[in-house]
Amino acid sequence: MIINRVGIMLYRNLFIALFVTGSLAYTSQASFAQTLNEEQVTVIAPYSPTITKAQKIGDVPTNRVNTNSKFKLEYYTNPQLISTTFELKELQAARYISSKDPKYKQNMIYVGMGLYTSPYAELFLNGKIKKDLTLGVHATHFSSKASVKDFAYSGFSKSGAEIWAKKTGAKKVFWFSGFYQRDLFHYYGFKPNDFLSNFVTAPDFDEESKQLFTDFGGKFNLSSTISKKKSGFIVDGGYRYFTDLYKNNENVINLDATYTRPIDFLGYKNQYGGIRLLSEVAISHWADYTQLQNVNLINITAPILTQNFFHGKVDFQLYYNLLFDRFDLKVGGVVSAGLDSTSTFRVYPDMNLKADLIKNVLDLFLQFDGGLVSPTYYSLSRENPYISAFLPLNYSSINYRFKGGFNINIVGRADIQLYGSFEQIDNDLFFTTDTVGFYRNQLNLIYDDAEVVKIGGDISVTVS
Repeated sequence: MIINRVGIMLYRNLFIALFVTGSLAYTSQASFAQTLNEEQVTVIAPYSPTITKAQKIGDVPTNRVNTNSKFKLEYYTNPQLISTTFELKELQAARYISSKDPKYKQNMIYVGMGLYTSPYAELFLNGKIKKDLTLGVHATHFSSKASVKDFAYSGFSKSGAEIWAKKTGAKKVFWFSGFYQRDLFHYYGFKPNDFLSNFVTAPDFDEESKQLFTDFGGKFNLSSTISKKKSGFIVDGGYRYFTDLYKNNENVINLDATYTRPIDFLGYKNQYGGIRLLSEVAISHWADYTQLQNVNLINITAPILTQNFFHGKVDFQLYYNLLFDRFDLKVGGVVSAGLDSTSTFRVYPDMNLKADLIKNVLDLFLQFDGGLVSPTYYSLSRENPYISAFLPLNYSSINYRFKGGFNINIVGRADIQLYGSFEQIDNDLFFTTDTVGFYRNQLNLIYDDAEVVKIGGDISVTVS
């Protein structure tokens, strides 16, 4: 009994010890677990990412929490023909009109009457014969029967016609014309009653004071198409035969040729160099006086000495032209030579500047040049028809001329131009009364040195 009690005591103590040990182990394990959950551990180490570790982000991110989804609908169609009263009308094909070249006709007729005694008419006709060929006609007439009391008859008539043709090519343009001009007028600057005592029989003063200028000939122009990158040329020329009622006549030939070539200097664009040759040749034939000299006059005789006079000039010009922004500068010189026996030779400047100082508002132009002037019977008659024959046709030299001015535009409504010039001229020509003529109703020429100052202005207003 003692052994058994001792054994029981051993088993009981062993069980208690095991129970206590197990409880302590469980308590210790639970406490350790709680400690690990509350600690934060930071590990520092080098990080070398690779492509395989990169995460791809969608192009269009979406909210995965609140996504909307469409309801799936099941449906079907059952097409059927429906009867209707609507009927389609038969369509007509649209007409096709081929494109045509635009018409370049500008046919006009002007007719008028001035002061009941001055009829006027003018005609313009032109049109294309072929795609590259254009023809035109221009005719004009203006006359008057007006008179001045107590003076000789002053009626006049001016008639003319011109026919021209223009051919346009890919690289060149050629223009040619033939013209005819007839100007009839009277030297009316005298009083017939003041001369009746000088005649045995009174003449027909209207017939005696008559003068008729006839001018006909041809002109041409040949030019290359305009290009800023290629050289170009322009050639103008013409011939005219000019005569009057008293068989005084003149043959005039003129030629004007210009060659322009783009150049590259200091890297600037729009630079050009050019050469110009200008020639004017005239042969004047004086045959008879244009004033009454020896018909039915008392004790008055005047010999007639016919004359032939060859004259003209040649100009040779070199120039440089620069277009820069709103500036246009031209610098050059001209060498002129006379063609008669006087052997006239001169050198002149040729410079001008155009500047758009304020765009579309204020323009400036300056000019410094000169030139040799060779008058002809034709050119003088255009300036003043009341000239006599046997004129002294001498050279005039514009040694230098300064000219400048402004052009002002005001809000697109008004244009104001102010200008002035100063010229120094050797042997300038002036019209003076021809005292040799019996009626003293015509003008002759005298020459003298002169300095000419001109100041002027123009204004134009647009009203809409």
